[in-house]
Amino acid sequence: MVSMAEDLNFEESYISVGCNRNPFSVDWGIDDTLAYSACNSIALVKFPKSCNQYTGEIFCLLTGHKKNISCIKWIVHEDKGLKNELISGDIDGTVILWTQNGDKWLKGLLMGHTATIINVFGLSYDYRTLFATSSADSTIKVWSRDALEEVNCIETISLDGGFAFSISLVVSSNVPILACGRENCIISLYYEHDSKFILTLNLYGHEDWIRDLNFTHLDNNDIMLASCSQDHFIRVWRISHGSDDYMKSDENKNEDNMEPLELTSSKMTIIDNGVSLSYFVVLETILSGHEGWVYSARWHPKISQNGKDHQPLCLLSSSMDKTMVIWTFDDELGVWMDDVHVGEVGGNTLGFYGGVFNPYGDVILAHSYQGSLHMWRKELESGCWQAIATKSGHFAPVQDIDWEPENGEFLVSVSTDQTTRIHAPRQRSGSEATWHEVARPQIHGYNMKCLTVISKYCFVSGADEKVIRVFQAPKSFINMFSGVCTEADENNVDNKALGATVPVLGLSNKAVFDDELKNLKSDLEDLKRPMKASVFASEEPSSFCPYLSSELPTETTLMKSTLWPETQKLYGHGYEIFCVSYDPHSKHLASACKASKAEHANIIIWDTLTWKQLCCLPGHTLTVTQMEFSHSGRFLLSVSRDRTWCLFERFDKLKTYKLSAKYDKKCKIISRVIWSCSWTPDDIFFMTASRDKQVVVWVRKSEENWTPVGSSLDAGEPVTAVAVSPNTSCYLVAIGLESGKIQMYKWSIVNGWKMMNNNSTLSHTGTVTRLKWRPSYTSNVLYLASCAADNSVKIHKILMT
Repeated sequence: MVSMAEDLNFEESYISVGCNRNPFSVDWGIDDTLAYSACNSIALVKFPKSCNQYTGEIFCLLTGHKKNISCIKWIVHEDKGLKNELISGDIDGTVILWTQNGDKWLKGLLMGHTATIINVFGLSYDYRTLFATSSADSTIKVWSRDALEEVNCIETISLDGGFAFSISLVVSSNVPILACGRENCIISLYYEHDSKFILTLNLYGHEDWIRDLNFTHLDNNDIMLASCSQDHFIRVWRISHGSDDYMKSDENKNEDNMEPLELTSSKMTIIDNGVSLSYFVVLETILSGHEGWVYSARWHPKISQNGKDHQPLCLLSSSMDKTMVIWTFDDELGVWMDDVHVGEVGGNTLGFYGGVFNPYGDVILAHSYQGSLHMWRKELESGCWQAIATKSGHFAPVQDIDWEPENGEFLVSVSTDQTTRIHAPRQRSGSEATWHEVARPQIHGYNMKCLTVISKYCFVSGADEKVIRVFQAPKSFINMFSGVCTEADENNVDNKALGATVPVLGLSNKAVFDDELKNLKSDLEDLKRPMKASVFASEEPSSFCPYLSSELPTETTLMKSTLWPETQKLYGHGYEIFCVSYDPHSKHLASACKASKAEHANIIIWDTLTWKQLCCLPGHTLTVTQMEFSHSGRFLLSVSRDRTWCLFERFDKLKTYKLSAKYDKKCKIISRVIWSCSWTPDDIFFMTASRDKQVVVWVRKSEENWTPVGSSLDAGEPVTAVAVSPNTSCYLVAIGLESGKIQMYKWSIVNGWKMMNNNSTLSHTGTVTRLKWRPSYTSNVLYLASCAADNSVKIHKILMT
């Protein structure tokens, strides 16, 4: 073996992860950085103005939470300070304050809550910062940070068993005002006096849970408060300075501000430094138009006008009816108008959890029940809002990944979010390739577990069902992929299906051919009529429109127009499919299912030319966790929950396999479940990784005897994935751990194991489920793909110097 250079440099070329399915999971910062919660991390996305597509890139994942993040919010700086800060809360009751310091983010813990954090808010003004946090422990806590950077809890508001789903802070006349929306349909307003928050007014009118509150300052110093509710309505309240003469008539007076108001205005009194300040809260308007729960209401950001900040009277709302609406105030008519409607994305089981403006007000973004981000941009010339592509990813643990086998042109992933996704680099002349999700070939009804890519345009997947499914790329995908990713024309696509659609109440992707598209178009006209969202995805027809653009697909396009038709179903297993593997030499597919008995732990070999079952290989007694063919195709290696590995040898003349070797438990080298295995590129050695923290290298001593070589690697914690690079100049081994760390080692018979990334630059925040090296590489550049239980797929670029 040729010695490898000692230095390795690691870069994250691509991060794909979906948004958590919670309200308040997305917020857009003033520096054009989008933040969204992704499992127990925060994904930060930058949107360079030079990019015509405005898709953005995830440039950082903030890690620190141990449980799923339930809410995040950028700190609002009234004094326009230079700090870039976030506040986030998780389901464990932990609140973290994130402060950017150069390229690093400093973390500060706010401990005190004992249950899930529902909402957070932060406001900085006059060298002071206030944080408000609401929790399922029926309290709201207010924290204060002074000029010395010390944070203290100054108030705990008990809700007597209730909940505040929405909270917001604003400052008027240097007095902080806290608004909270309750499950009892009441909006409560508090003001700070002597470091205590005093209830001053309750606002009534909503008839269901209040989901969001949002303040803004108008140019005339009035304050506008937008509230939205599950009653499908949005209420806009104006808070203005006034005198007691404001409410002249007896019917306008309300001595007890705690009682429901029949009219649209009431008085609010705030005491500041012994001075009584009068405010009047007026119900400005009630906005009606949504047909589902309204989850968010956000004001248009302030814009610069003639050197001054101007606040347009413009409001963005998002709803479970799958729409977002931009409401604007008509100065001439003096009424609010629903100016823009976007959405109706079809295929979602539910709609939008929230929506935000970008800092310039020309882009809006929503996050949905499916963990996806939907983005629209305002065209400068026409003023119309057009859907554009943005970041996307799985919103549940990713179980398996595999590269396109020829040149690694794309990566395929499957997840328990019941989808299969294709990730590929977008090639643009004069620019470096950037990775994106370009297709969603399978949207299933069962949790996906495994896959293997057989050829450039064919893959096999397995799920929590007894069926193995085979998919072939349609003409629409091949044309799109050629234009977006490879910039090459593909031939021999005339005999392929145009695309695929999912029939009502079906699980199989049905092929759509050119001659069927005419009939389908008439059905599409019917689908364009407004329809109420169904609770069940299978009750909603899945339409198909051929994707003809050379641009990246939007989220709606990914869901509707990138399905692959299913060409085969393979039956034979008695339980849910757990792992599959493919050998390009013999054209054989190996599959295994969950098993608690030896009869169900058999491996089935399929001929992919005829899709017939060739043989059944006994050897294990419990679930086979992973399989891998040797590079020559001579051996099939399998590892199992029964703490053994089996080696099956293929005989070309008989077209069958026989058990060549098996690990004997009496050796006591491996004591726990074996999760993963990998062959070295020359097939001389194979490696096993197990829950007992060991990675063992095995070498053949005789026909039926494979023994450990050298000392095993103790990784310090359970090893869940192992992969040996295809680079034949060395044995570069990637190891995935239960904690989410990825360790890189160089192994040789003489020197044993040597760690190559002591600084832990490669990591996930959840258990690593699979590692896969890209088949194409150069002498000094390798690519490693990884997936994990933290819902993410990553591609790591490794430079050897």
